[in-house]
Amino acid sequence: MKRIYISLILSYLLILSNFKLEAQQDSTSNAGILFHRSNYSSATKVLEKQLDVENNALDYYNLALCYNKLGNTYRAILAIERSQYLDPYNPKTREVLPLLYEKSKGLCRYERGIMLSLADKIIYSLYASSWKILALGSFILSMLLIIAYFYFKSSKYQRMAFYSSILLALSSVFCNLALAHQYYYHKEVEHIAIVTKECKAYSDAYKGSKMLTKLYEGNRLSLEENPPELEESWQMVKLPNEQIAYVQKSVITSVVEGLK
Repeated sequence: MKRIYISLILSYLLILSNFKLEAQQDSTSNAGILFHRSNYSSATKVLEKQLDVENNALDYYNLALCYNKLGNTYRAILAIERSQYLDPYNPKTREVLPLLYEKSKGLCRYERGIMLSLADKIIYSLYASSWKILALGSFILSMLLIIAYFYFKSSKYQRMAFYSSILLALSSVFCNLALAHQYYYHKEVEHIAIVTKECKAYSDAYKGSKMLTKLYEGNRLSLEENPPELEESWQMVKLPNEQIAYVQKSVITSVVEGLK
């Protein structure tokens, strides 16, 4: 139900925006016509071709609307993020972006199915260190029960020891899989940070240096490895336009702080 509400809000914003494009750009105007005819795939191709020639915040915004209509929420988010970076004062991008983020969570919850959603909740209900302990503990207990199987003389206790050792072995395998999943996710996003409040990105690691751009809450940055001589309070980052900049660590937060 929540996902339906979000989709309705997005559709309402699309109607309000009316897909307004610059009249002097024939290709962009064609994209608007295609969009209104519900030919979103062709409109996407026209806008992508236009963006190959020139980066434009409005074109990225419209491209995000097309991707959203095509059901490609991930690409819609990337496009709207680039639009926000090029034109951070556009209120429409600031309205649509959080809705797309929320919709992406909905896609994970609904389209992946109930079982996979439940598995995600279980896997991330514990820290990696807890899964390590559970995996090792299950394995040790399983080995002890196998030894006990040969020690017991009663067939009843032997069956109990045998089946219990199998269950513990399977538990150990599951714990190791959960641990591997967390490590994989951590590796995928460990170099991504989110801006927590409005700040400036500088060309060098001091406030008197040239300001490259303003960053706003919710902007996503790629973390770079700091050179040894860099002050502890600064972080080297890569901006969406691939430019290297420096920001203060106090205004960004990592997507994953590290496995615990």
